[in-house]
Amino acid sequence: MPETPEIFQDGDSLISSAVDGIQWFNTGGLISGATGQVYYPEAEDDYYVIATNSSGCKSDTSNIIHFLFTGIEDKSSTSTIIIYPNPFQDQLKIIFADKPVVGIFIRVTDILGRELLTQEIPTVDLGEIIIIPTRGLKNCLYLISVIDSEGNMLISKKLIKD
Repeated sequence: MPETPEIFQDGDSLISSAVDGIQWFNTGGLISGATGQVYYPEAEDDYYVIATNSSGCKSDTSNIIHFLFTGIEDKSSTSTIIIYPNPFQDQLKIIFADKPVVGIFIRVTDILGRELLTQEIPTVDLGEIIIIPTRGLKNCLYLISVIDSEGNMLISKKLIKD
């Protein structure tokens, strides 16, 4: 029997701890086509997942989350940061497109918030490409955060390794 998955809300999306065999549900029942690890609900409702393994065995129902749209995109950021590719394989690239930055921290975490990679970069020039090696990461969903020396979040983005 598959392990019972957990789900989490991250801004405008719901994320399952299960990677494969996922089916999303709401109070209306099965959500047709909603089988990915990340789901972007279109309405406020209660959501949960059930995972099915390759033998056809189903997990218990995950925790239920009442989804509310949260978070407002901050357009006042003084820096444009580009993180690519998504999905990624052996490396991530980060470009600061607007201005140079002094003292940044790059952190990659899994969906449970465990820090897997961290890198401190003293100075980044305009247009410089920062390469983050990711060979040691398994194929799943990650969150990358770029933080300045004062602790301000410059960007946070969900990425998939495939």
